[in-house]
Amino acid sequence: MIGDMRIRVLFFGMLKDLAGHSSESIDLPEHARLADVLSHYEERIPRIRDLVTSIAVSVNQEYVSV
Repeated sequence: MIGDMRIRVLFFGMLKDLAGHSSESIDLPEHARLADVLSHYEERIPRIRDLVTSIAVSVNQEYVSV
């Protein structure tokens, strides 16, 4: 879709177990932010809400604050 972007999400450790796989691609609006990605997964995998404060997130191989 025009104006959308596809991102690849990698899961490790407990998140990999909860997601049931090690990676997936999702489509988001062009100007989506990390909060949008987290919301997407909080809806799909509610247990992630409990882990958000203890996960490490990187964007283009650089760690970012959650």
